[in-house]
Amino acid sequence: MNFGWDETEAMIRDMVRSFVDGRVRESAMRWNEGHGSAAEVLRELGELGLLGLLMPESKGGADLGALSLVTTLTELAEGDAGLASMVAHHNALGLMHLHLAAWNDKELMATFCSGDKLLCHADFDGGAHADAPIVSATAIKQTEQWHVTGTKRWVPLGSQASHAIVSADTEQGAHAFLIDLTAKGVDRTPSPALVGLRSADFANLSFDNSA
Repeated sequence: MNFGWDETEAMIRDMVRSFVDGRVRESAMRWNEGHGSAAEVLRELGELGLLGLLMPESKGGADLGALSLVTTLTELAEGDAGLASMVAHHNALGLMHLHLAAWNDKELMATFCSGDKLLCHADFDGGAHADAPIVSATAIKQTEQWHVTGTKRWVPLGSQASHAIVSADTEQGAHAFLIDLTAKGVDRTPSPALVGLRSADFANLSFDNSA
């Protein structure tokens, strides 16, 4: 069995490595000292096709496999772990969630893949302990529209993302909802800085009857 890079993975490795050398290393210390965020280069990664790696071309993605994503994240993490974390959440948790759910808004999906809009994934509700409840936000259906109430903490890409996939409890159990973070009832506040990941643009997201 061959565990080496094929031509495609080698090309991606070299492209991302060059990007890190030219755009990330010189800024990583500044980001982690609290002056800006690694999110400022995400649009450039989108232009390189790295924000929709797993998505099919019909949805605006690059239609590549998991090894290409792992290669990308490994090279990004060499320059800045926070940047790699945001790309991982956008690709593997955000877009893949929509894809597996057969979400069919191809126009919005294409904007996520291009980096014109960014997608975060909001699961964690609890405090500082790992055994805190994962889902305490609630969703109630009113006149054919779901409304979410609750707070998600330490959401990577939470300050910059235009949309979030939010887990919430319903009468039928936990479900995930795509929420426009510019909509009424959404509030964002910076999360306490996490050592080594300060550049990951963490935020607390609060939803007050948000649709």
